[in-house]
Amino acid sequence: MLGILHLFDNKFDTKIFSDVDFKFVKDFDIFLQCPQKTKYEGNRTVRRKGRCGNTRKYYHMALRAIYNKAIQINEADDRFYPYGNGKFEISKLEEITAKRYLANADIEKIYTFHNLESVY
Repeated sequence: MLGILHLFDNKFDTKIFSDVDFKFVKDFDIFLQCPQKTKYEGNRTVRRKGRCGNTRKYYHMALRAIYNKAIQINEADDRFYPYGNGKFEISKLEEITAKRYLANADIEKIYTFHNLESVY
């Protein structure tokens, strides 16, 4: 999580929670969507692909969890909270994806192979 936040904002370590507002979160989401964005870190080039909605959802859920914990322990003020209540809505990022599973014939082959292997 911190790695992607540092790619987005190389001064993320110096941010305070009031800096992580709706604009920051929205810009972070746009950054996650951008394909083949290149950022230079020292003498290293980092190339990345755009993230799909479900991946972006999990990044935002992690950031929201950190923010919620900070509010709970009085490290952050909920006035700047960037999620929910007409602000950034994580649930809208979810995408329906094609189900990836093995066909019954393939499962049968694995089962048969496993049984043959245990005989020897």
